[in-house]
Amino acid sequence: MSRFLAAAAAAALFASPALADHVYIELHSGYDGVTYAGNTYGGIAYGAGLGYEVTLGGKVYAAVEGNVDDSSSKSDFYGVKAGRDLSAVGKLGVGVTDNLSIYVLAGYTNTKIEGFGTVDGARAGIGWRYDVGKAYIKTEFLYSNYELGFTRYQGMAGLGYKF
Repeated sequence: MSRFLAAAAAAALFASPALADHVYIELHSGYDGVTYAGNTYGGIAYGAGLGYEVTLGGKVYAAVEGNVDDSSSKSDFYGVKAGRDLSAVGKLGVGVTDNLSIYVLAGYTNTKIEGFGTVDGARAGIGWRYDVGKAYIKTEFLYSNYELGFTRYQGMAGLGYKF
């Protein structure tokens, strides 16, 4: 009987609906390709995000998310290095299964490019998320288009936790 109660308590502790209103935090990292004047230079991007997600009905959800990232991408030829990146995006997603969802995102981004200062831009992307209780894993493909002719392509993977 005590094993049953322990198992039930553990299940209740780690169980969470796949789609429910919640705050979440995450760490993410991946490839960062920055293009300027027809040349692409790559590196690793890494950072953290904080968001809030609400269920719109059925398996459809929306979220707002803010991210703070940094990058190792640089070009020796142009003397350009991608620095910190701040973004605020909105997400719209749908649950494919109880644990798997796909989503699109769009929003604002501001990055620091050494030698040019800070530049504003727009961000768009697609992604998927797999929930494991209150934790999740995700991957995203992101495209950002900045002022002064800079663009950025990122393939990111992340781990997060929903409160």
